[in-house]
Amino acid sequence: MEAEQARAYPVPIDSVAGIGAGHALLAGFLGWTLDAFDFFVLVFVVPTIAKEFHRSVADVAFTITATLMMRPVGALLFGWMADRWGRRLPLMIDVIFYSVVELLSGFAPSYTVFLVLRALYGIGMGGEWGVGASLAMEAVPARWRGTLSGLLQEGYSVGYLLAAAAYFFIFPRFGWRAMFIAGGLPALLTLYIRTKVPESPGVGARAPGYARDPAHGARQPSAVHLPGWVDDDDESDGARDPGHVSDVSAARARP
Repeated sequence: MEAEQARAYPVPIDSVAGIGAGHALLAGFLGWTLDAFDFFVLVFVVPTIAKEFHRSVADVAFTITATLMMRPVGALLFGWMADRWGRRLPLMIDVIFYSVVELLSGFAPSYTVFLVLRALYGIGMGGEWGVGASLAMEAVPARWRGTLSGLLQEGYSVGYLLAAAAYFFIFPRFGWRAMFIAGGLPALLTLYIRTKVPESPGVGARAPGYARDPAHGARQPSAVHLPGWVDDDDESDGARDPGHVSDVSAARARP
């Protein structure tokens, strides 16, 4: 049975959990932290921006509403990309996107431009959590996912604390625009994701449920999306569907 399973799954389900789970979890945590930092930077400087743009505090506060309104758009867009092309690439695109928008917010010449940029930022903000959480949770052992998902969520609190620190250290010396410029630094996270974080074992390169076999160039069924394999740490999974592995092997043998 173990030999057949090894042939059916060229990349073991637990390989990421054993090699890159820590990197995936850290990438998801940092992505959420830096996302929250970029969001809460605005909360601290609403009155200052209102004064510079000659608008009311309510008008500038509406840009926060615009950000939150656009989050579902980002969640759907980047979630679709993650299901189609894997988790890593959409996550890197998302981090770069919201970092660039945050940077541009620091150079906004008018309230209207600032409002549009904050709405665009909401798309990036909405995309980060779902993709980052999927990448992290699919990499860690199933029995730890509840605990580690709570740890991942704490990245948001850390992001708020970093925004508060930026307001304390950066704002008095350099003003509100410098805080948004500093918000462009999360783009550097993509270097870490690119070099250290492996792709989720449950997602293929081109379509959900398939992984590309590097030796033959053929798409192979991915273990996580096949019935009968729910817990990647449970050795009894094969007992749930005794003919499952042999069926997969037979399917791969067909021309």
